[in-house]
Amino acid sequence: MTNILSQAAPATVETVKDTIENLKESGKQAYSEVKNAAKESLMPPVQHAGQQLSQSAHESARALAEAGRSDLQRLELYITENPGKTAGIAFGLGLLAGVFFFRRN
Repeated sequence: MTNILSQAAPATVETVKDTIENLKESGKQAYSEVKNAAKESLMPPVQHAGQQLSQSAHESARALAEAGRSDLQRLELYITENPGKTAGIAFGLGLLAGVFFFRRN
């Protein structure tokens, strides 16, 4: 074993610094390669999920808007077919609101 140690070149400060710099560069390059590989492998599924979520949100919003229009049409039809009941309901709600607000003051 002493034979191997005596044959090895003595480590100077410069060779140690060079080795450390080489290790730093190798580490930076490996990190960059791993980061790029992860980005390339993860981005397509994430983008696909985002597109599906966006499409689902648009479909839900469209369905809710259609349901709202349908409800509004039914309400308008009820009001035109039953004007007396509508006026009575509006009067009753106004009376309740007035009593509630005047009672608080």
